[in-house]
Amino acid sequence: MFNPSLIDAFHEGGWPMFPILILGILLIIAAGRYAMQPEARQLLVVQSLGKVTLGFGVLGSLLGMIHCMGAISQVPTDKVVTIALLGLGESINNLALALVLGVIAGLVTTVGALRAVDEPALTK
Repeated sequence: MFNPSLIDAFHEGGWPMFPILILGILLIIAAGRYAMQPEARQLLVVQSLGKVTLGFGVLGSLLGMIHCMGAISQVPTDKVVTIALLGLGESINNLALALVLGVIAGLVTTVGALRAVDEPALTK
């Protein structure tokens, strides 16, 4: 049974996991600030951090795939597909982390959006 831990995911994803985590934490904090005080300026910060977090997740995944494909020539031909799929699986940990953090921030941001609709004066 496949049961990876968060530590395994960080090890497999490599160094890009750390900037994604930092950006994601900042994103969730910004979303929380927007939920507490829904102002347009706060929402812009949430949107910008969300784009950067997701972008870093995609970048980390692509860098992992490039690294894997660059080393595939050192693998015996009968193992190429297996190793390529393992490398792909490791690489997408970056994207998965970015998406999980983005979904959490999106849920928190939704609270702010609901509050902004309830109190139109807060959106100025």
